[in-house]
Amino acid sequence: MLIDETELASRAVPELLRELSASRVMDLEDSGGAALASLFRNHGKPAFLIPRELGGAGGSLVEMAQILRLVGARCPSLSIMMTMHHHSVAAFSRGEIAMPGRARLLQRVAGEGALVSSAFAEGRPGADILDSTVQCTRLDAEQGFRIVGSKKPCSMTHHADFAVVGVAVDLGDGETGRGIALVDRALAGIRTESFWRGELLAATDSHCVVFDGVIVPGDCVLAPREGGGRGIRERLAVAHAEIALSCLFQLMVSASYLGMASRLIEIALQRQAGTPGQRVEVLSRVEAAAMSVYHLAGMLAQGDFSGHLLARSILVAHNAGAQVEQAVAESARMLGGGGYLANQIGRASCRERV
Repeated sequence: MLIDETELASRAVPELLRELSASRVMDLEDSGGAALASLFRNHGKPAFLIPRELGGAGGSLVEMAQILRLVGARCPSLSIMMTMHHHSVAAFSRGEIAMPGRARLLQRVAGEGALVSSAFAEGRPGADILDSTVQCTRLDAEQGFRIVGSKKPCSMTHHADFAVVGVAVDLGDGETGRGIALVDRALAGIRTESFWRGELLAATDSHCVVFDGVIVPGDCVLAPREGGGRGIRERLAVAHAEIALSCLFQLMVSASYLGMASRLIEIALQRQAGTPGQRVEVLSRVEAAAMSVYHLAGMLAQGDFSGHLLARSILVAHNAGAQVEQAVAESARMLGGGGYLANQIGRASCRERV
């Protein structure tokens, strides 16, 4: 398994592959958010999806999906960090978020390895990605916008250099509109609060970010204008950005979860667990899901983001999740069922087995 993905990583992110291959999964997960953020910043090519003419690596979405699957198999928390960073950076670098301030972001990512966290509603079931309780108020032309509120969970809480935040924009007369704010984490008025208390994916450093009257420059907010039918262009730009972000997120999170499942299936195959027919069944499920995800990446690379493509992205992600769930359950049964799962819950046993 993961032969093509490993070969690609050996060319695209060789230092990252070397670090991941030298450590056990639970050792990486136990290393904490700071260590994983440093690994990502220094060896994971945060500018992988930024075009070469803008100082990036010029990688493709198909390559990104393959890399995320491999990373998901070796370090699940890191793959989630990378998903949250790359789906936002991809939208900015491809011009899907029509915000003048994006140039500064891309320069920082390409030049310094700056990391980006996403503070959207992607974790809330049934919510559109820009549904938000973070309030955004337009000030005068020179001052920009004030944002107030909190987002939880937000990955890389203590280590990201920027946050891309879904905001509810005050349009006056009791009306609000959706918007996107690019927030430099060095701005005054930002603090973090503890939120994530579980052990699962704890190394993603997912906690609560509080925006207490943060002033964001006007060129770093994409928002509709106040008043009736005015600002149609901005409303359409926000709607387009929301579709693009949603498509890219579905792609990358699916690849990451496929990787996490692939690790368990690798173990089952290596140990020749179950019957040959059972091994073929679990392998075919996860590989078929991977093929659909990579095909989706190729479609998104064409850049024609639309409601139709969003629907296709959601269907691919749903199908991949269903295939992964069945493959993981069958692999666990092949490896010993309840006893294996019980041992996996124990961290000491995880270190022995994974």
